[in-house]
Amino acid sequence: MRWFLVIAAVAPAMTGSASAELVARVPDGMIAVTPGGAPLVGFVRGQQLVVSQRAGRERWIQKQAARVSRGSRLAAFTAGIAGPAAVVIGPGDRSLAVFHRQGKHWRKTVLTGRLGADLSVGWPGLTLTRSGLPVVAYTRWSTRSLYSQLFLAKIDPRGRAHTQRVTTCGWPKSYTPPPAAPVVVANASVSPESLSEAMKSTLLPAIERSSLQSQELQKQLETVNFDQFVKQIERKRGKIIHEIEGILDFVCDPGSKAAQRTPGDR
Repeated sequence: MRWFLVIAAVAPAMTGSASAELVARVPDGMIAVTPGGAPLVGFVRGQQLVVSQRAGRERWIQKQAARVSRGSRLAAFTAGIAGPAAVVIGPGDRSLAVFHRQGKHWRKTVLTGRLGADLSVGWPGLTLTRSGLPVVAYTRWSTRSLYSQLFLAKIDPRGRAHTQRVTTCGWPKSYTPPPAAPVVVANASVSPESLSEAMKSTLLPAIERSSLQSQELQKQLETVNFDQFVKQIERKRGKIIHEIEGILDFVCDPGSKAAQRTPGDR
């Protein structure tokens, strides 16, 4: 089977109407536009990260940006005043690296090395600072506990990553690795409404993925007989601490054996 990547509406200003052009024969790719309005297309072909730049009508110049492991995928692609930047997920979703161009050269920054078999990386988000340096948000998800950790990595001019752990185990349990996206706010006054909208649009994919778990937790909470629980407290004051522990077990881990017992079962 032959695959085609088609970029659409790349030259409306030049031709006066939208057009589509064949860029490369690959399964998928991503498009970005420079501050000057020039379209770029990024994609992974074999073990190469390739960036293609439009040189004229139906003419594209492909340049190898970096070498990647076989089975890698392009997760994010954008362009700024310093040039294009890309985030690549490694084979099995167990490694993550960011590439950005500085002058004529591409710089690679590894965000996560090869993770263990029980860990994987969620779909990352990429944005650029005013100076064109990459900022990446991503999660590290455990297949055992179903918990994830949120990280924010800022790349400095020397290509070093300054990574900050935003949450330790603060995300709800998820059956798939949650996606993440960074939001960069300039040094200016921001209305609560605009910040709220930015947060909602950024976190919406993760919220949708966790909705199933939230509904499940709500159903289990509805089965708890709190009236009976209060009566037990009145009758058995010495066992209050055990009842509280049961509630904590239920909230923290609704799938555990201890959580499956209601306070009235004790």
